[in-house]
Amino acid sequence: MLEHSLDKLKGIKGYLGSAIADYKGEILLSHTNDMNISKEDFAIIMGTINDIFRDAHTASASLDLGQNKEMTVETETASIITLCSGIDSKVHIHIFAIFDKDGNSALGRLTLKKILPKVVEEIAS
Repeated sequence: MLEHSLDKLKGIKGYLGSAIADYKGEILLSHTNDMNISKEDFAIIMGTINDIFRDAHTASASLDLGQNKEMTVETETASIITLCSGIDSKVHIHIFAIFDKDGNSALGRLTLKKILPKVVEEIAS
């Protein structure tokens, strides 16, 4: 099941890639549509995004704002969406998707939110 969990993202306009990682940044599953990026380079990119997201966890906690559950980074050419299962969930994971600047990142975000609980259950069992 886990290997098919990212499939719903692949048909969304502008989809470039996605990944599921544990909270430390170890990539559990990834996919990219860009054949110019190696699997290893994509893992490095996702690991870097994961570090930024963890920094946001720390910042939100230090400001007594509660848990950081979502982050979107808008660049000149892409949107990077990151969601967290929550530090108190059965399994603390982060899920990512990248869309080109003209892609449907709104649908991507909604799809990630739908996928996340299913992934948590899959990994936890």
